[in-house]
Amino acid sequence: MSDNNIKSEIINFYNDSLYQELKGYYDKTTIFDILKIERNEKCHSAFLAWLLDIEGSHGLGAEPLMKFMRLLANMDDKYIDPFLNGNYNIKNFFIRTENQVSKQNENEQIIKGSVDIYIEFDYALLIEKEEINDLHHVYIIIENKVYTKEHSEQTKKYIECIDKGKNDTLIGVFWAPDVVESCSGDSNNFQYIKITYENVLRFVIEPLINLSMQQNPKMTILDYMINLEKPVKKRDKNGNLIEQQKDTILAISKTKENDFQKVYEEHSHVLDASLYVKSRNKKHINEFKKVYSNYEDFQQLSENDCNLLESFWNSNNTLLKMIMRSILEKRAISDSGEDLSNKIDVLLDVKKNNRNATKYIVKDKDGNLMNDLDKKAKPAYMSLASYYIFKAWLQDKDNENATLKDIRNAFPVEECAPHYNDTFQYLFYKESDIKQATRNGKTERTYFIAELDEDNAKTKIAHKYLTWDFYMDGKHNLKVKNEENGKDENVLNIKYWTDDEFKKLMGYSKQYGISVEPA
Repeated sequence: MSDNNIKSEIINFYNDSLYQELKGYYDKTTIFDILKIERNEKCHSAFLAWLLDIEGSHGLGAEPLMKFMRLLANMDDKYIDPFLNGNYNIKNFFIRTENQVSKQNENEQIIKGSVDIYIEFDYALLIEKEEINDLHHVYIIIENKVYTKEHSEQTKKYIECIDKGKNDTLIGVFWAPDVVESCSGDSNNFQYIKITYENVLRFVIEPLINLSMQQNPKMTILDYMINLEKPVKKRDKNGNLIEQQKDTILAISKTKENDFQKVYEEHSHVLDASLYVKSRNKKHINEFKKVYSNYEDFQQLSENDCNLLESFWNSNNTLLKMIMRSILEKRAISDSGEDLSNKIDVLLDVKKNNRNATKYIVKDKDGNLMNDLDKKAKPAYMSLASYYIFKAWLQDKDNENATLKDIRNAFPVEECAPHYNDTFQYLFYKESDIKQATRNGKTERTYFIAELDEDNAKTKIAHKYLTWDFYMDGKHNLKVKNEENGKDENVLNIKYWTDDEFKKLMGYSKQYGISVEPA
């Protein structure tokens, strides 16, 4: 590593056209920056209400609302028809922020609350583009949280205040940066749909950018996207930044995540090395060691190189935080199963709030507990839980002679994990096929697999260095039968899952009788 010309690498980084594009994009001052409302809860509610308003000045009509309803249908299958397929017309639409609701209960007590975003509308079904006369009424109540948590049983009160008819639909939505597991409004008969800022960004806002619209609303939407993605500190009541607070990133769009990946692939050495220097100077080396298994390589940097790298990081602080937050997010769970999220937060002085810290218990269809790696029987994060799911499938007697092709067909990547579909063709690869890569003249703990997916053109320009995508510790092998000789061979599964995709995987598991429950 010490043989590399750090100055030359930094110059190459600055000359990268994609870096220059990203730098210009995120250096832009948005209206949210000017008004000091980057993380103001009411302003986020106001923006979403403006976007969902079918008569809003954005001129997009019902398209944003229908994308939002499709997101909710994807999160809860009770609402699949018609909201997933879009075969309906919207009528009698009403939306309001800070909407006051109240009701007198059976004890003659007044229950009241202020709903962050309140929506009512009727919809008429379409069959072969013909509208059916019957109207169906929908109530949507959205509780929005940025920094604070629910208090005073807010979501429960909202439900109690809605006088819905027998055939009306009531949908409760809890919208927050973090994945929220439960709220006071949840019961045996009703569950709030839990969505994150990143869900809304990727499935509602980001797809709108490619639609035809006037320049002013388009710039407003782009401003909001930048605001979600930029690291920002919390402000006090006077609008002053609280320096003791970590920066927060509320969400990262899929487009920018792909851009960050490309930048990292081209300049991973200088980016990792600059983070090492930043960590060293702030005495966060123990955290760096946990996240980077090749820590010793960075110790060979000269003091001159370290000085250059420190200046490089400081000059590009905001953008580098965003790139490295996106990249290191995939390393949040180590090969040992340890959650590295807090250590990554410390390294970057930034928190991306929508991680899912839920752990799961996995049982095969005979009720056997699968959480037994290292004989610890502990609940598992999504990454390790996915391994237990696939192991449970292979334990089924009907699958005892399953081949690599069989398990790929049982869990197709395009259905279970479309996030990976641009990068990999499959969720499973032979251990022997995952080849160790060489970079900068040294063999590092990184793996190259693109050549295995020659039919997938996108793969060739996607992940090259895949430390985070597979467990490579020898403990997480799945055994399948070789199609040619019938002998056992080891297969590795992709371990990084988004919340939505893990829910899809849980749906597939249920089909095979595999139980996956939050601990």
